[in-house]
Amino acid sequence: MSLAISHFDIEYAILYRDDGGMNFVDTSIPSGIARGTQGYAGWGDAFVDFANSGWQDLFLVNGHVYPQIDILARATR
Repeated sequence: MSLAISHFDIEYAILYRDDGGMNFVDTSIPSGIARGTQGYAGWGDAFVDFANSGWQDLFLVNGHVYPQIDILARATR
């Protein structure tokens, strides 16, 4: 089973692939998880089989805690 770790702010969510024998490899960048989660606060993550395919899907919840971000986003539109 793989391992996902949520994060805070400047970091990105990390996805570790289980290669067996207690050997985990960081696949965050090749999988695209790093790019899509950097700059947000990670609130949680879970592996769930949403499609009932027998394969676990990764569910990530991200957001922010700084109200200034909303003001900045409106100003740059």
